[in-house]
Amino acid sequence: MYDLMKKRMEEIKINTHQLSCSCGIPNGYMASLLGGSIQKPGKDKLIQIGLSLYWDIEKINELLAGYGHEEISKKDISFFIKAVENKGVFSGHNPIYPGTLSFAATIMSIERLEGNVRLVTAGYPHVVIGDYSPNYEYDNAEKESIYHYIDEFLFDERKDYFFRNLEKYKITHLICRKCFESEIIRRKSENRENLLQTFRRLFECMRHTQNYELKLIENCPKFEFHLREPNHIYEKPITVFAGSLTRHYKTQDSSLIGFVNNSQELYDIFLHEFNRLEDFAIVECAETELLIPYIIRILEKNGIGHYDDFIADVTNP
Repeated sequence: MYDLMKKRMEEIKINTHQLSCSCGIPNGYMASLLGGSIQKPGKDKLIQIGLSLYWDIEKINELLAGYGHEEISKKDISFFIKAVENKGVFSGHNPIYPGTLSFAATIMSIERLEGNVRLVTAGYPHVVIGDYSPNYEYDNAEKESIYHYIDEFLFDERKDYFFRNLEKYKITHLICRKCFESEIIRRKSENRENLLQTFRRLFECMRHTQNYELKLIENCPKFEFHLREPNHIYEKPITVFAGSLTRHYKTQDSSLIGFVNNSQELYDIFLHEFNRLEDFAIVECAETELLIPYIIRILEKNGIGHYDDFIADVTNP
């Protein structure tokens, strides 16, 4: 099975040291495993490696079976949490693939780090403000159930990271106004109560969390990106960036393609772009007390709730 791992490493262009850093396993152990000297590594270590090789749950199960372990089950949730806690990022480009548990673990490994965040997204509030929504399907109902169980558990952990960071650090979030409305229109067919609940949570976060600042902007960004400032705990800047966006979200075709740490030059480039975009924030609703009613009017215009559905969140401190 070590040949399977080596082949994957060649595909995604990482070496032994980078894989060791990514999954938080000592370099000596990793070298021995890839050299065939370790006959039966622990299930926890194989899950950590599988996530760092960006494999989906089926490929990780293949790796586990090759070393005589049972397939992933709900009781293995602690191994996934351990993988996130141990996961590191190596200098340079780290590819990540949306729609898999590896994606969730990679994003969480960044979001668990403390620090101020500057965020630019295509057209919707931060994912953790909404409800969990599965984004991967299996033909096998039992496997799908296990995947969704683990994925939802990781989502809840990610939500904890988000709000824990907000207790001490600031998150400034920019969204194109037209993309924002386009995404609302796209989601109109979803469960109405879930959609209302998402925006109730958003308004609560905006009003009662001083460190979360949402701004609608008039200039559509060319990229989605996430900047995490260095701080006394983690001294390296991190830049997460996505592919080009179709203007105003009409036919979005982008995917998260990677992140770079310890690159001040790249961080500075994206920081300059963030500051440029922030200059296009809608002036007439720059304050939270004006922005919330503005968003509610967009929702009302598109037949998603009425002012009374949100009035308690808007008027009560």
